[in-house]
Amino acid sequence: MKILEARINAFGKLENIDYDFDQGMNCIFEDNEYGKSTLMAFVRAMLFGFPPRSSVSVRDYGRQKYKPWSGSAMGGALGFAFSGKQYLLRRRFGERRSEDEIELIDVRSGTHINTGGEEVGPYLFGISEQEFVHTVFIGQMLTDFSQSKQLMSIADRLTGLSAVGDESNSYEVVSRRIDDAMKALRNKRGGGRISELSTRVAELDKLERAAIETLDRVAAFDTEKKQLVTRISLLEHQIRAARIETARMEVSNTRALIQDKNAVSEQQDQKVSTYLFELEQEILTLQENEKEAFSQLEEIHKLKIQPHTESYAVRNHGRQTSRQSVKNTMVAIAAVILSIMSIWIWLDWAFIHAIRQPVLLLLWLPTVLVWGIFYMIRVSERRTARSLQVSFEKEAAEYADKEKSARLRMAAIQERLSDARHNREAFLIQVAKLNATREAEIQVLNHRLSELEHSISEDRTLPDNDLGALHPTDSEAVEKLLITRFEWASRISNIDGATDSLRSMIPDLSAIREEARDLKEKILEAELYYQALEIAKNALEEAAEEMRSVFAPPVREKAGEYLAILTDGRYTSVSFDRDFRVRAGDSYLDEKSADYYSAGTLDQIYLALRLAIADVILEQYPDMPIFLDDALVQYDYKRAKSAVGMLRAISERRQIILLTCHKHIADLCDFTAEK
Repeated sequence: MKILEARINAFGKLENIDYDFDQGMNCIFEDNEYGKSTLMAFVRAMLFGFPPRSSVSVRDYGRQKYKPWSGSAMGGALGFAFSGKQYLLRRRFGERRSEDEIELIDVRSGTHINTGGEEVGPYLFGISEQEFVHTVFIGQMLTDFSQSKQLMSIADRLTGLSAVGDESNSYEVVSRRIDDAMKALRNKRGGGRISELSTRVAELDKLERAAIETLDRVAAFDTEKKQLVTRISLLEHQIRAARIETARMEVSNTRALIQDKNAVSEQQDQKVSTYLFELEQEILTLQENEKEAFSQLEEIHKLKIQPHTESYAVRNHGRQTSRQSVKNTMVAIAAVILSIMSIWIWLDWAFIHAIRQPVLLLLWLPTVLVWGIFYMIRVSERRTARSLQVSFEKEAAEYADKEKSARLRMAAIQERLSDARHNREAFLIQVAKLNATREAEIQVLNHRLSELEHSISEDRTLPDNDLGALHPTDSEAVEKLLITRFEWASRISNIDGATDSLRSMIPDLSAIREEARDLKEKILEAELYYQALEIAKNALEEAAEEMRSVFAPPVREKAGEYLAILTDGRYTSVSFDRDFRVRAGDSYLDEKSADYYSAGTLDQIYLALRLAIADVILEQYPDMPIFLDDALVQYDYKRAKSAVGMLRAISERRQIILLTCHKHIADLCDFTAEK
C-alpha cells in the first residue's frame, strides 16, 4: 500500500488542505500545532474509522477530539495504491459510526466497492487497526521503557498480533486473565471461591453435627421426663398415704392443743384483771402527785414575781436620783467649756503670745478640779447601780432554780402519768388482740380439725394396696416426700423449657444437607474449572514460548541491524524479555539495561524495535507505508543524519511519511516545506 494523496475537507483544525505523496521518502515540515499529528489521525480514521464514543475521552483518539473547529462537516478523501490497483476513499463522518458515509472506488474501472459494512483497512489489507497502529505508526518520545510495566512485552505483541491482530487477546492479557480466574478460585493466602465454598460446607457439616447432637439431647430429655412422670405418679400414692396418717396424728394433736389453749386463756384472763387493777391504782397516785406539784409551782411563781416588783420600785427611785445627777452633768459641761477655753488660751500663748502664762494657769486649775468632782460622782453612781443589780440577779437566780426544780418534778410526774395511761391503753389493746388471736387460733384449730376429720372420713375407703410401699407416720416424712415431688416437678419444667429451646435452635436438616450437596457440586465444578485453567495456562505458555522462539530472534536481529545504522555502529545488539525490559550494547554479551542510556539513545532503540516489528509482522505487506511523527526529535545531528539515510533506504521498499517541526530534519530529508 502507498498513500498517493490526501484531501482534508475538515478534520480537527485542518480544513481544505491537500497533500500529495511520493512513492518513497516524504517529509512534511510544519510548525508546532499546525496539525501534523492530526494528519496521521486523519489517515487512521479514513481507513479504520473511530472507536465508539463511550470508549474514549476527549483527550484520546476519538470522534469528539477531531470534530472540526469551524463546525463544518468532518470528512475528506484518501487516494492510495494497493496490490496493483489504485483506490479513492471518500468518507464523511457523522455524530456516530452509524451515520458515517463511506465510498470506496476503483479508480481505473470506476466501480464502487461494497465492503459489506467492514472498515476499509481490514477489508483490503487484512490487518486490524491495532496491528496497523502498533507497527507503522511511530510517534515521538514514547520510549520510557522503565515505566512500561502495564505494557505487553514485544514478544507477546508479536504472538497476539500474528494470531488475531488484536493486542487485547495477546499472551500477556490472556495469561493475566487466566491467573485472575485461578486466583478467584484459589489463591496462596487461602482465599478464593473454592475456599469460600469449602468453608461454607464445613460450616454446614458443623451445623448438621450440632443439630444431630441437639436431637440426641432432646431424646434423652424426653426419656428422663417419662421416668420422672412415672416416679411422681408413685410418689403421689405415697404422699396420699402419708397425709392420711399425718392427718390422724394432727387431729389428736389439734384436740389437745385446743384444750391447752382454753386452759391458758383462763389463766391469762386472771393475770390481766390483776395487772389492770394495779395500773389503775398507780394512775390515781400519780394524779394526786400531779396536783401537789402544780400547787407548789404556783407558790414559787408568786414568790418569783415579788422581786421583780421591788426591782421596778428601785428603778423608779434610780430615775429620781438620776434627775438629781443632771446638775452634776451640767458641772461636766462647764468643765468641758473651761477645757476648750484653756486649750484656746494655750494655743494663743504658744503661737500668738497675746495672753500671758499666769492667765493660762489660773484657768487650768479650776478646769482640773471640776473634772475630778465629775469623775467621783460618776464612780459612786455606778457602784450603787451595780450593787443593786447583783442583789436582784442573785435573788432571781434562786427563784429560777426553785421553779426549774418544781417544773422538772411536775414534768416527771406528768410523764409517768402519761406512760401509765399509755401502758394501760396499750395493754388493753394487746389484751384485745391476744383475745382475738386466741379466738382466731381456736377457730382455725376447730376448722382444721373439721377438715382433717372430713378428709380422713373420705380417704378411709382407699384400699391398702394402692397406698404404695411406704407408709410414713410422721409429718417430716411427708415433707420429704413433698420436697422430692417438687424437685421432680421442677426438673420436668426445666426439661420442657430446655427441650423447647433446643427444638427452636435445631435448623432444617434437609435444607442443610441439600445446600451442602449443591455446594459440593459447585466445588467439584470449580476444581474441574481450576484444573482446566491450569491446563490452558500451561498450553498457552508452551504456545507463547514457541511463538517467541519463532518471532523474537528475527526481531532482535533486525532491530540490531537498524540500531547499528542509527548509532553509527556504536550499538549493534538489542534484546528484550516478556516484561518489556530492553537491553542494548555492542554485542549480546555486552548488553546493558535501557535505563543506562540517554533519552536520545532510547528513542533510537525504540525506532529500531518498531521498524523490526513492522518488518516481521507485515512481512506479507512489504509495501505498507510507515508514518513517523517527530520520531527524530531527540536525535543529535549525526544520528539524525544516519536515521534519515536509513529511512531513505527503507523507502525504496516502503513508503515513508515523516512529519517534523525541526528544519534541520527537513534539510536532511532534502525537502522543502509544503502546505
